[in-house]
Amino acid sequence: MTQIEFPRRSPLSGTDFFLLALDRNMRKNGTTGNVCHLGVDLHGSLSRAEMLARCQELQLLQWLNSVSIRRRWPLQIPHWQKSSTKGGVLLHEHFQDDGIPEEIFQRALAVRAGATLAIDLIQRGSHKTTVVISWHHALMDAHGAEMLLRHIAEAEPTAPGKIFPTFPANGSLISQLGKAKEAKDLVVSASRNPVALLKQPGASGDTQLKFRLVEFSAAETAAIDQTAVIVGAGFRKSVLYLAAAALSLRGLFGRRDGAESAFCVPVPQDQRRRGATGPVVSNQVSFFFYRIPYDQLGSLQSAVQCISTQMLEQMRGEKQKSYATMMTLFRRLPLGVYAGMLKTSTNQNSFHFSDTGESLSGFTSFLGRQVERVVHYPPCTYPPGFTIVFMRYQGRLSATIRYASKAISEEELAWFVDDLRSALLNGGAERGNP
Repeated sequence: MTQIEFPRRSPLSGTDFFLLALDRNMRKNGTTGNVCHLGVDLHGSLSRAEMLARCQELQLLQWLNSVSIRRRWPLQIPHWQKSSTKGGVLLHEHFQDDGIPEEIFQRALAVRAGATLAIDLIQRGSHKTTVVISWHHALMDAHGAEMLLRHIAEAEPTAPGKIFPTFPANGSLISQLGKAKEAKDLVVSASRNPVALLKQPGASGDTQLKFRLVEFSAAETAAIDQTAVIVGAGFRKSVLYLAAAALSLRGLFGRRDGAESAFCVPVPQDQRRRGATGPVVSNQVSFFFYRIPYDQLGSLQSAVQCISTQMLEQMRGEKQKSYATMMTLFRRLPLGVYAGMLKTSTNQNSFHFSDTGESLSGFTSFLGRQVERVVHYPPCTYPPGFTIVFMRYQGRLSATIRYASKAISEEELAWFVDDLRSALLNGGAERGNP
């Protein structure tokens, strides 16, 4: 196996530090923080001993679990730095026929002390195993985790130059400040009142986060692709998914007799080139910011048109690059100051949305076992208390919803899921309030 020379220190990207600030706010709200999970269902048993041996072979896993975030002096760019007091892969084994043990989702992962990454094996009946990789979101994004999974499986060995990011020159400070102002103006415009918020008046107590997985068959996925054509989304299927989610949430607000407010939705965009196989470490995303007026949510066609228009405008104006520049500048801020700034803007988000696209194309085996299913389990900030992530694996669409009980009830969620399925499979009809 190729020996890789790992750096002692690796700088955080602007997005890494942004997600670290979100983590601070999430923990203050009583959740386990900004932790992501990737689940892989295998046909065939995988023992803890075999998994542990594989983990101990991999330098990358050893490095990921030996680093902490450090900042030597004020205003310095924070770095991942190798720590002599950390190391070793956190590997747990569970025995459960269905679902994911709640302790996995309740486990806090840290960036200064303790593990930043963990692997769980869930032994099922009928000689099946589920592998769950959990990581602190400041460490890498969803596509980075998929690349790490390939690295572990040796389905696609990771070259040394594809593990860590490179940071291009940022231009003059004046130029950076100008781009940061453009990004700030976009966020302020998208999140101006009135904005539809799921938080229910009078909600109190701990923030309990739950998951709901929505799966579609291959035939249903093909029908949804046809819906995308009918309503004008074309190959931009993520626009359809976002429009359908907003449309169904608009219906939920109608059931609550809510005000006719616009939706503000930040949407991450992968900054890697299409087909890129790196970097693994660091979040390589920026954001689009959409404001979807209430009157544009009367039909799927009008919602798709509204989102598509804003997407093209922001792409032409390179707004996502401006936001990336702003996040890069903010790396030098004290974490507490940055977290306080973000609290104001994130509280105006109606919900969070992401689409990982065609995940792990061609990835059909893991350590000699057939892969049956792959699922991303996202973190969730409260407010807004509602995150939905779409993905495809082997031609089948799925959506994972993570939600706060203080934002949406079980009855409301069941209604939302049914309405979302209907919108995606039978889209195009005019819709009024329920």
